Amino acid sequence: ATKHKIKVYLWGCLSKQGFGTLYLFTDNLNAYKLIKIYKKALMSYAKRWFITKNEYWIVQKDNDPKHRSKLCSQ
Repeated sequence: ATKHKIKVYLWGCLSKQGFGTLYLFTDNLNAYKLIKIYKKALMSYAKRWFITKNEYWIVQKDNDPKHRSKLCSQ
């Protein structure tokens, strides 16, 4: 039996336009990691589907403290 199991996390986004980029990671999620995910996965999706088409969009998040942090809300 393995003493330390490897944890794999998945972040993804979707809209009525379809599914966005999936982002796999193994380290714990914190505000800095979330910003990295937003920059790499969310913004490329948003630019492709909404910004270039001049459409309104919002990011729907749960009530997790790292999602509500000042760092992630900018």
